[in-house]
Amino acid sequence: MVEIDAKLIRRHKIVPLDEDGTSMCVGICQEPSTSTLSFLSFLSQRERKQIIPTYMSTLLLEDRIQQYLLQGGKQNHPATLSPLQLLMQDIILESHLKKCSDVHFEPQKKCILIRFRCQGQLIDVKKLDIDYLDSMASFLKTNAHLDPTERRIPQDGQLLFYCNRIRIHCRLSCLPSLHGESFVLRLLPENTQKDFTLSQLGILNLPFMRGIFDKSQGLWLITGLIGSGKTTTYYSILSELCGCNKRVISLENPIEIPNKNFTQIALRQNFSSKEILRHLLRQSTDVIGIGEIRDSSLLNLAVNAAITGHCVLATLHASNLATASKRLENLGYPQKTHGSFLEGILFQHLMPIVCPYCVPDTHCIRCNGTHVLERRAQFEFA
Repeated sequence: MVEIDAKLIRRHKIVPLDEDGTSMCVGICQEPSTSTLSFLSFLSQRERKQIIPTYMSTLLLEDRIQQYLLQGGKQNHPATLSPLQLLMQDIILESHLKKCSDVHFEPQKKCILIRFRCQGQLIDVKKLDIDYLDSMASFLKTNAHLDPTERRIPQDGQLLFYCNRIRIHCRLSCLPSLHGESFVLRLLPENTQKDFTLSQLGILNLPFMRGIFDKSQGLWLITGLIGSGKTTTYYSILSELCGCNKRVISLENPIEIPNKNFTQIALRQNFSSKEILRHLLRQSTDVIGIGEIRDSSLLNLAVNAAITGHCVLATLHASNLATASKRLENLGYPQKTHGSFLEGILFQHLMPIVCPYCVPDTHCIRCNGTHVLERRAQFEFA
């Protein structure tokens, strides 16, 4: 079998399908670029074989490329996937169909506990033998372009799954624990900026939003618990501000969802808050977004930008509005100083909607017997 470098396969969007002594069938997209056609011509001359192109849809082609690379360049078909690959595809596809936000792989003494976070709630799904852990870690890290041999420090990456021609984009977090590495996959929607508007979220007419559009300065915080939808609200507000002819830059670590509406910058550890702020001012920025305030350095950046007349939007983990103020105090800003930079706090949480289809003593397939049809975002502000 002719060997083609993985980088060339990804760059030109091609995948070997079949081969004999005189020819090779190659899958390509329906509208190949000039460079792709030139590469196929070069490949034909190098291998002294006739290249027979097979035009494929984008989803099918990406599926074949992913399967080909996972098998190390061998011909592949879903029926020939390894048991681990089939298992991972089933888990990810199930979580996607259930509209989960996270998939947790938590190693215990004798098993790996797999849990889904659905509508902010963690649900136990299944347990795997602990012997799966090493091969699972290698599979996830390799596809997220991380070092599979490094097990002593946390790592973060991103990877794609192709399940039944469904493209599922995930963020991977690896964390060493007592019984092995713990993994969390955050399932990221492809086009959040298109799927949600402020009107759909129900916050367009809130005083919090009117204040952002009217004042255009100070620090505005989006707070809430894990899985409450802070990132969705954050992206939606920034997209709306871009529509007001404002220069918007978002600082994130890591960048969760690529967004075409505004500029996104991945924060690096060797950048100080003073350096970042100086460069942002040179970019003539109107709105500065901070994906999540985790420590005092990011809070210092947000405060310094706010007091210089910029509009700063950031997310912060907090259980209620009062806790948000306490967190600012813990990060070095007493409550008496909040008035100089803090303009508003939006607290977001999920409220359960009781399933109207449930019948006593029966198992409702719509809510899976939980009596909760869905959980909708509710907002409080101060």
